Amino acid sequence: MSRQPERGERIDSLDVFRGLAIVAVVLIHVTGHFLRVITVDSRLWVATAFTNRALQFAVPAFLLLSALLNLRPLLQGRPAGPWFGRRIRRALWPYVVWSVVFFLIAHWDRLAEATPRLALEKLVEGNAYYHLYFLLLVLQMYVLLPLLAPVFRRRPPFWLTALVTLALQFAVYHANKAWFQVPAPGSLIVWYLPSVALGCWLASRWDGLHETIRRAFLPAVLCGAAAMAVYGPTAMALMRREPLSTLVHQASLAVYAAAAACALLAVAAWPGLGRLVPPLRSLGKRSLEIYIAHPIAILLMDGWLHFPPRLPVPAIMAAYTVACLLFPLALAWLVARLGLSRWVWGVDDPAPAAHNGRAPA
Repeated sequence: MSRQPERGERIDSLDVFRGLAIVAVVLIHVTGHFLRVITVDSRLWVATAFTNRALQFAVPAFLLLSALLNLRPLLQGRPAGPWFGRRIRRALWPYVVWSVVFFLIAHWDRLAEATPRLALEKLVEGNAYYHLYFLLLVLQMYVLLPLLAPVFRRRPPFWLTALVTLALQFAVYHANKAWFQVPAPGSLIVWYLPSVALGCWLASRWDGLHETIRRAFLPAVLCGAAAMAVYGPTAMALMRREPLSTLVHQASLAVYAAAAACALLAVAAWPGLGRLVPPLRSLGKRSLEIYIAHPIAILLMDGWLHFPPRLPVPAIMAAYTVACLLFPLALAWLVARLGLSRWVWGVDDPAPAAHNGRAPA
């Protein structure tokens, strides 16, 4: 773990990180899907709900990695114009295409309501379907990173980065509550400042990245555990639709998610993963395709098994999870065989040798 990454080199542990994070995303959506039909406060409901909430670090983890990888060229002095244009072109196309696809899926039984105006509103808000907000977050990040590059080029210390970031996140929360009142703030990149800032800080330590991540593991675990002690009860109260302090909930979630994502970076490089590395690496290389297409697998499974199924729920959730991983992989293989990857996913196939910031990243 002492050897540092060279320019243009693909880092296997980051693909493993993507693989772990995309499995977490799929589990969030599968468990959330089944929570609708499990008796509230039963043992199965409590276990499923807690798992769902504990995995909420997944999207912030992808944002952390995207900040880490995409800020690096700017810190090296690459011109912001070409950097920005290339990334926007590659991210905007799949966002628009799949927003249209999922908008039609969501309104298939009431197409008369699917007006161009409504479609445009959903596109701007990032909620043409429940998972597409992440692609909008990536687009916003590409706007934000050139503004952050001069700051992190100075290599600020971690404590200063953390203090300023938490103060800014506090200000964003209160500004939204007092003035803007955005109905879905989770579609705004400024709602994830701790994860983004941590990714930027790690990018400023690229030359010693492996050692930095290794040394950060224990502090990240301890910080994440402390944040979970606060976040866990508020998260379960949210799932039960009980009163809670949104400030405490959002603040503890932001800290927990950033700490968990940092710890996951170290886990992804852990030699003890052994035989799990190849499949996780394969999933990581197709994390974009899995992220975009896995809700289709949930819909197909619903139709096939006549949701809610009568079979044991844990076994069916496992089957859904496998389907959500395998179906997008099969679709990605077919699209690549047809030579349509650029038009369907916004990326060339085969993937380039180096990490290039494609989402989710």
